[in-house]
Amino acid sequence: VHASRGLARMFLSWDWRGARTSLETAMRLAPEYASAYQWAGVLAILERRSDTARTLLAVAATLDPTSPTIATDQALAEILAGRPTEALAHCQQARRLAPDHQFTAHCFVTAYKRLGRPRDVLAALGLGAAPGSDAEAKRLVDEWHRAEIPRLQAQTPVVDYAIAQRFAALGQHEEALVHLSRAVEQHEFMVPFAVVEPDFDGLRQRPQFEALLDRAGLLAAPR
Repeated sequence: VHASRGLARMFLSWDWRGARTSLETAMRLAPEYASAYQWAGVLAILERRSDTARTLLAVAATLDPTSPTIATDQALAEILAGRPTEALAHCQQARRLAPDHQFTAHCFVTAYKRLGRPRDVLAALGLGAAPGSDAEAKRLVDEWHRAEIPRLQAQTPVVDYAIAQRFAALGQHEEALVHLSRAVEQHEFMVPFAVVEPDFDGLRQRPQFEALLDRAGLLAAPR
């Protein structure tokens, strides 16, 4: 119950302090419960505490070594720590555990972006055989992002975070900020992951981006 309350406080209320209190209580009362450590690790990722995230998620993986979601969360912690090669190893573990798991493809895409391997990004997106050059692969990935925008805009409900991510990947930062602001206003589930998403790297020094993180209570998170 305390672990579930912590998860709800994270993503429904953006109450990071309350979430931490609930998850710490859960880990104390049920030290064998993997999800408590996993969600505490995710919270540490969102607060940019990479060492803590890696430690907590390692405990979660020990308690539940068959969970592909824990493996993809471990990859995110490694991305945050600047260790994309280690992140890739966790993505591969997630694929071994559950080849069709919903987060595995994004795990690979994120790691390959950090490694600067656009041909592998293209393959991870399921866009066919990679071309001979990185430049051509980057062009094809950009085409995919560009084609995704009208598709996402036509969905109901519109998920502005995903649209912001596509614009940011294309370097269209003003449009990305508009949609990210809407995502914050709508309290979209994925907004907190902007702190670690590579597509938003070009926005990180912008005051507008920092202001959006601040509205979500993430700007002042311990680093």
